[in-house]
Amino acid sequence: MRLIITTILLTLNLSIYSQEREKGLNFGISIYPNISNGFANENDTDSEYYTGFESTKFSYSAGLTIGYQFENLFGITSGLNFMETGDQSLLYAPDPMRGFIYERQYKHKELFLELPINCYKIVGNNWLIKGGGSLLLNLQHKRRIDIVGYEGNYNVFTSNENSKLGVTCNLGFGYIVNLSAQQHLEILPYAQYNFINPLDTYWLGDSHPARKYGSIGIQVNYVFHPKKE
Repeated sequence: MRLIITTILLTLNLSIYSQEREKGLNFGISIYPNISNGFANENDTDSEYYTGFESTKFSYSAGLTIGYQFENLFGITSGLNFMETGDQSLLYAPDPMRGFIYERQYKHKELFLELPINCYKIVGNNWLIKGGGSLLLNLQHKRRIDIVGYEGNYNVFTSNENSKLGVTCNLGFGYIVNLSAQQHLEILPYAQYNFINPLDTYWLGDSHPARKYGSIGIQVNYVFHPKKE
């Protein structure tokens, strides 16, 4: 009985908190663990490299947020994130004619600073729809080649084959967990599609760097609304 009463009171409190949302600035912390994969241009790279679940890798982004909410439960958020994304190829078969006598796998890792600009709408008391885009600044592109049956890595190097700037499309839909009148969590399935242009081809290996990256995961945001005097 005590548990039932506690649950009812907690539900009433969360409902009150959701109805008390007012316009104004908010600040927060965002994390986005995800899986990412690369996508090739139609006629420019080996499509086998970029397809299949096996070529996904674990990626993430994290950072600080700032936003503004209007009276109609519509708002806009921005911030600054550190993003790691990338992909890995399937295993390429040996190709002695080109000097590859072992199976080999290519791994790409991209490091970015991300400036997201998203709009959101609160639906009902606790549901959230979010969408927008991000500006990307490429900090580092790293390529690694693992040779199966050969000790160590064939080649590991950083380079500037990819352009310094890129953009993403962002989309998410999720749920708001109210912690108090000034604090809440946002938990939402979230997806990004990144446009990154290559500047040059590799002189060694089977493919260009990925032109686009896609990712899907769960974004968790802690949001704090300063109390008005």
